[in-house]
Amino acid sequence: MSEGRKSDWQVRLDQALEAKQAFEYWREPQVLQVTGLRRSSMRAMVQAGSFPPPLKLSERSSGWVSLLVQEWQRQRITQHQQAA
Repeated sequence: MSEGRKSDWQVRLDQALEAKQAFEYWREPQVLQVTGLRRSSMRAMVQAGSFPPPLKLSERSSGWVSLLVQEWQRQRITQHQQAA
């Protein structure tokens, strides 16, 4: 990502905040359970930019924004339906 350019995930989060959409922070075990992904797959997808990255909640903890994980799930379902 170039300097100063927001990722698609950051843009989506900004839109959710602007619209005052309610969301939760999910910790890694919950994200893995909800998505069915393995930790290594999820981390690789975060690195590739195809899965929302975690946000730093404090010095020693991170969490995923539930809206972004759900958006990723909707995208996957749409891709699957279009491929069928």
